[in-house]
Amino acid sequence: MNKEEGYILPFTYFFFLICCATIVAYASYSSTHHRIMTMMKEDYENEVMLMLTAEIAMQNTDTKGFVEWEKGNVTYRKDMIEGKERMSLLLWRNEQSFSRSFMYNKDGKIFEWK
Repeated sequence: MNKEEGYILPFTYFFFLICCATIVAYASYSSTHHRIMTMMKEDYENEVMLMLTAEIAMQNTDTKGFVEWEKGNVTYRKDMIEGKERMSLLLWRNEQSFSRSFMYNKDGKIFEWK
């Protein structure tokens, strides 16, 4: 078989196929990893904006308010329920909305974060 003409062609095709499959798999992995890391970064930034707005709102006496951040805007509303205060936060970022609400007492201790 070694003396036949073109015997190396199937091995060349197989090697080329393995190389292409490896490159495609790495590109897919890299793309997925980048997308996941971007989503995690955005989620982290959203939570930070919401928590900082909650801290600002707890110090204010206003029942409604608006805080403008570099990457989004947060509106808040405070209500009194059963001796505890409830705060609802709504974040607008890139034409998407994210909401959180929590209960806290007058000392600022948070009971529930949803």
